[in-house]
Amino acid sequence: MTAQAAAAAALHGRLAAAVHRAVHGAGALALPPEAGRHLYADLDPLRERLAERGVTDSIALEEYLSERLGTPVPGGHRFGDEPGALRARLATLPLLGTTPGSARRRRPPTTRCTSRTWPGPSTA
Repeated sequence: MTAQAAAAAALHGRLAAAVHRAVHGAGALALPPEAGRHLYADLDPLRERLAERGVTDSIALEEYLSERLGTPVPGGHRFGDEPGALRARLATLPLLGTTPGSARRRRPPTTRCTSRTWPGPSTA
């Protein structure tokens, strides 16, 4: 493995760990990241708050998170989950944004993925 590949893997590992902390901080569930650039989150503990926003299934969750984060966030129904389950796959790569020399342009996230932007438990 080259030094550049190792550095990229380490960066994605740190970013996935940060996303994991944000998901848990908002009251949702996810297994700790072990490898790769994705985190599979279960937002069922946030069902009531999400329903207030019109999100009642994984199809609506996919639309809501994709629009909010500015990048595709596939719902769990795309991975064999029942549509009623509020699960989604979060990717770390789009959270890095773009550079002027990037060969592949991505739309940067419109919102940072933190416990303040996730529809976490109500404090009211």
